[in-house]
Amino acid sequence: MIEEESHSHPHHTGRPWLDLIVAGSAIFISVISLIVSIEHGRTMEKLVAANEKQVEASTLPILRFSHGNMLDNNVPAIHFDLRNGGTGPAIIEWFRLKWNGQPANGPLDLLDRCCSAPPHKNPVTSWDRASGMTLAAGQRQIVFQIPGDGTDRAWYSEVNAVARFQVRAEACFCSVLKECWITDFVKRPRNVEACEAIPDSQRW
Repeated sequence: MIEEESHSHPHHTGRPWLDLIVAGSAIFISVISLIVSIEHGRTMEKLVAANEKQVEASTLPILRFSHGNMLDNNVPAIHFDLRNGGTGPAIIEWFRLKWNGQPANGPLDLLDRCCSAPPHKNPVTSWDRASGMTLAAGQRQIVFQIPGDGTDRAWYSEVNAVARFQVRAEACFCSVLKECWITDFVKRPRNVEACEAIPDSQRW
């Protein structure tokens, strides 16, 4: 015995005008549902974009360079500092000091270039390498300092009055989201895909 295959058909009311209204209503509801879905998708995209911007803003590092002649405990010392004025950690790929536009290969090379050697003895210096460190938001790091005590006074006064104002700095740093910038601390930091490599001798 062969069973006949059955097919489902839309229910008809027997009244053409009513059937037309029902079909039109179904199409109308489908169109409205599609529009709502599209608008919902756009809203979600905007929320995601806004969230990404909020995350970027909350992780943005702002690296600043400064110098002075007095430490926090009122001890005289010429010092060069880095500070993170941003909202997120600054991953310092490299930092260097320059004299006359040329990178210096460490403290003694910088002092050789900028200042005549002090009489009788070498200057007392101390420095902490900033290259490769992560500077938290609001954190300050003294990179290089020349204490006033134990250093020839005339030479120290000359460095303090003239040379320290002519030392320039440059750095390349990144955020935790791997966005990177290079800065000379004068112009606006320039966004880069990655920090270029520099000689290890120039990494302060």
